[in-house]
Amino acid sequence: MKVWILEQDISRSENLERMIKRFLENVGAVSQISTFQMPGEVITALKQRKSKPAVLFVNPDSFDMKYSGLNLAHKIFEKKMDISLVLVSESIGYAYDGYAFCAEGYVWFGKNLQEQLNHIFKRLYYRYSMEVEQLEFFVKRQCVQMPLSKISHIESDNHYSVIHTDRGQSYRSYVSLSTLYEQLADRDNFIMVGKSYVINTIHIKMFTKEEVALQEDISIPVPVRLQKTIYETLTTQMS
Repeated sequence: MKVWILEQDISRSENLERMIKRFLENVGAVSQISTFQMPGEVITALKQRKSKPAVLFVNPDSFDMKYSGLNLAHKIFEKKMDISLVLVSESIGYAYDGYAFCAEGYVWFGKNLQEQLNHIFKRLYYRYSMEVEQLEFFVKRQCVQMPLSKISHIESDNHYSVIHTDRGQSYRSYVSLSTLYEQLADRDNFIMVGKSYVINTIHIKMFTKEEVALQEDISIPVPVRLQKTIYETLTTQMS
């Protein structure tokens, strides 16, 4: 798994690298970790290298003559570069503010750093491992094979299904929601919400008993009769 770290403090960068490597070794994954001190170095690497990282850790306080770490995170997010962003900072408020609008996780350089990283990487690595698995469905008589990691949610539309991606695209298929769910039922991260929705939990931004908010600012209502069960399921998965 390819991971990049943008952190100007060398000791913190080395600490992050060591802990990330430890997690990946424990799950049996090969780690390819690169470290950078300046935002401009990351931009140059993205332009020159053939492959981009699966995950980029960014200290928003990092800076050079042209960019700050937070500017870089915005740039990557706006260009939809398919890189999972994690903000790391000594200020938990600063890290969380960035996380709220452009990143998929934040790490505070405080207590329990390894525990924080494990919590984030458990979800990100699960997504990474799903890149090779696909959902098959038909759109206008053509078979579409979509990586499971790209599916945000699926909704029922009468006798059709609408498959939504994490980038805001949608595909209307004549395959029913229940039939599609049969392909996904053995995956813990796909849960059925009532009879109308299937949600990919790796794309959840936040959730309450009444609704589930996804990464692209879409909220899925939870039927009253299922609120307790789904809330407990999500609490267990996201903890």
